Amino acid sequence: MNKSILLVGTLALISSAIFLFNMRAITKISSPSEEILENWNNFKSTYEKVYENVDIEAYRMKVFIENLEMIQNHQGKTYTLGVNAFADLTNEEFKSIYLGLLPQQKQKQKNDQKSCRKS
Repeated sequence: MNKSILLVGTLALISSAIFLFNMRAITKISSPSEEILENWNNFKSTYEKVYENVDIEAYRMKVFIENLEMIQNHQGKTYTLGVNAFADLTNEEFKSIYLGLLPQQKQKQKNDQKSCRKS
């Protein structure tokens, strides 16, 4: 019985900590400056972005704000950064979607590897 109470108490404490952590993250995103909101709305309008639900839009806005901060802090480099149609994607998402071989090239590469093994 004591172990059950201890387990329930521990789970409640962990759940509360996770809830508070998420609330801090949401509060930071849910109260962006007017300038950031204007940039976000311009981005969505310019690139015709529509999200499935508010949770996805909140996540994409968070990613957009992080990317916008990186762009704004990027000074004196030998290359230029700016907002484009991919500003709501993380680097990992962009790489997995847009970099690498095209599906036809992947299939050709697999076929070439198979024919090399047979030789």
